[in-house]
Amino acid sequence: MYPLRVVLFCVAVLSVPVACAQIPVDTVRSLMPFRTDEDSLQGAILSADHDITHVLSGVPGSFVYDFGAFGWPTSWSFNGLSPQAVQLYFGPVHFNDLLTGRPRYDLLPTALLRYPKIDSGLPGAVVGIQTELRTADTKRPYTQLHYQAGGNGLQRVTGLHAQQSSNMLGLPGRFQGLFAYSGAAAAGDYPGSRLRRQRQLLLRTRYQRYTWSLELLYLHNQRRLGAHSGVRGTGEARFNRLIAQVSGEHQTRRTVRNDFLSTLNTRLLTTSVYLSTQSLYYEGVGAAARRLGVAVHRDVRIGRHRLHVRGDAYTQRISSGSALPIG
Repeated sequence: MYPLRVVLFCVAVLSVPVACAQIPVDTVRSLMPFRTDEDSLQGAILSADHDITHVLSGVPGSFVYDFGAFGWPTSWSFNGLSPQAVQLYFGPVHFNDLLTGRPRYDLLPTALLRYPKIDSGLPGAVVGIQTELRTADTKRPYTQLHYQAGGNGLQRVTGLHAQQSSNMLGLPGRFQGLFAYSGAAAAGDYPGSRLRRQRQLLLRTRYQRYTWSLELLYLHNQRRLGAHSGVRGTGEARFNRLIAQVSGEHQTRRTVRNDFLSTLNTRLLTTSVYLSTQSLYYEGVGAAARRLGVAVHRDVRIGRHRLHVRGDAYTQRISSGSALPIG
């Protein structure tokens, strides 16, 4: 049954016209100074890297905490600071975990991002990482499809489709649409580290006039991952993954996160409102949280200099939680 679904999916995607379209500059430009050669869907490589820590590792003073297993969380440290001393942004959205506070690099739509901008701040202060989606202006429909098979039973499918119209519903201006999907599963290095399910869905709609634009975005993530309690044994047996045994082999951790974003961009001001919800369950113990936020930012030119002013605020609460096994 599954091979048939894969064949039908491939036929449906490949039937969409694929074009090498020129990417014009947005009439309402991004306020973040990203590299211009990184700002197109044609530069989006649906690669084996499952988060952006492989890019951050090239920054001087960096150290990456990596389990070496696909789907398992990674952390990034800068100049010896704690990995928790990092504030990760996806556009205006605070993208740290709503329950644990750690940056969720693994939940970002990695292939669709421009090169991240790093603000090291003051010595010993919180480090800021700003990520933005690539420009999705395509004169013709544009599609990418990528299949990956790797060690430890890794199976991964990623794809995206973007198109735009200059005349929809009789309204002037430009309508843009972007759809992206990713799914993966892997057996894992050790028993109890299996990636049972990894799904990501991104939908973005944008209506653009010459002096303003309105954008709606939805990002969905879900993970179901083995969460053993540690490797047992003594001596070299602990490091031999073929014979190693673990505690809690059948334990799992499930995470579901949804982000909704609305952004109004004008020549004078950019205003965003977002809602993030997240749930985390581990062996019958779980919690759910939600965050509602607003962000406003503006660029001011003073001679040859540019001043970026940004203000944001949010309210957050844990809507449900249990310290005892559910049921």
